[in-house]
Amino acid sequence: MGYRIKGTGNEVDVEIEGLQGKQCELVEAFEACSQGCENCPAAGGAGNLTSFSIDEGADGITLHLRSKEGTRLDRSEIAQCVEFAMKRSQGL
Repeated sequence: MGYRIKGTGNEVDVEIEGLQGKQCELVEAFEACSQGCENCPAAGGAGNLTSFSIDEGADGITLHLRSKEGTRLDRSEIAQCVEFAMKRSQGL
């Protein structure tokens, strides 16, 4: 399982590949994070999101994130959230 974060400013896409049928579990974990799950290390940034959507593919997903006008999405926070959601989806 691997991921790439693309984009800057207030629009970022996160491509996650190699899910081997775990797309649903990962989508659920990201939805919890986007709503400010208290366990997610990047939950504080969730309040800045104005748009959060997910495209599912055969072996991966792409997250489309947009923050409030005048704010920036922190790539390091996004990476922390991705790592947290990946572990959560695998039951670790």
